[in-house]
Amino acid sequence: MFINWFTLIAQIINFMILIWLLKRFLYGPILEAIDEREKSISGRFVDANAKADAADKQKDEFRRKNEEMESQRAALLNKAAEEAKNARLRMIEEARGEVEKLRAQLGDTLEKERREFEHEIVNRIRAEVTQTARAALSDLAGARLEERMAEVFIERLRGLDAETKERVTGILNSNQAPVKVCGAFELAAPQRAAIENAFAETFGAGRAINYETSPELICGIELTASGYRFVWSVSDYLASLEKSVGEIFSEKTKTELKADGNGA
Repeated sequence: MFINWFTLIAQIINFMILIWLLKRFLYGPILEAIDEREKSISGRFVDANAKADAADKQKDEFRRKNEEMESQRAALLNKAAEEAKNARLRMIEEARGEVEKLRAQLGDTLEKERREFEHEIVNRIRAEVTQTARAALSDLAGARLEERMAEVFIERLRGLDAETKERVTGILNSNQAPVKVCGAFELAAPQRAAIENAFAETFGAGRAINYETSPELICGIELTASGYRFVWSVSDYLASLEKSVGEIFSEKTKTELKADGNGA
């Protein structure tokens, strides 16, 4: 087989020129375009990744802030609920305190009114008892009663203890002030003489005695000398009766108050 080297070489050269031309004007721009495209796509991927990372960061930040807000919201709600609870308890305690205060004030007022009422009743009863006794004794007064009144007074005068007799004797000896005898009724001469004798026997000396009358004594006789006072009178018994009545009602009131306190 005959080979035309010139033609072969020329074809090789032409082929190489064709390859260069293709590379220069066809494949080169295509490859460059492909490279640019790849670079563009790669850049877009990088940008997309960056944006995705930024979005993830924003998402995480949003989630964190949302969690913080939820936590703050829960804390505020808990705080508000606790404050409301404390305020409610405080108002309940204040209301209970006011109720107890009003109840105590009401109890004190009622107790005061009850005591005043009972005190008034006691005073009225004592006054009625005393007045009735006084009236009865005044109605019974007579000559025989006056004699007995003087006899009892003399018995009481002579029955004074030694210490009292000595003390009164000293008072009488220290001055000459007049002695006064006051009776519920005007004493007759025999009663006056008996009293003067008893006075001299008791205190060892006679003394001028002035006689007066005082219905307030109620069946009684009173002797006064230089500041010393000796008296016997039914008024003393009435005063004792009045005191006893008052003590009875007072004890009854204390018992009721104690019972009320135990019941409360």
